[in-house]
Amino acid sequence: MDTTELATSWQRDGYLEVETIQRMPNVSRAPHAHPFDARGFILAGELTLTWEGQTYTFRAGETFDMPARLHAQ
Repeated sequence: MDTTELATSWQRDGYLEVETIQRMPNVSRAPHAHPFDARGFILAGELTLTWEGQTYTFRAGETFDMPARLHAQ
């Protein structure tokens, strides 16, 4: 995946701040929410998120969207 093209596409969709975040494996974060809609693309590995009682696992090459103020962990 060309991340530059992906970032440009997301900016056209209204996601003006595009950043790359790297997380260590097997680290849990406290539930939190963002004041903005968030979109993520998994570059490598996988990410498991839980919100509204449902757990979702996203793997390399997958995209996910989370609306503003949705509490997830």
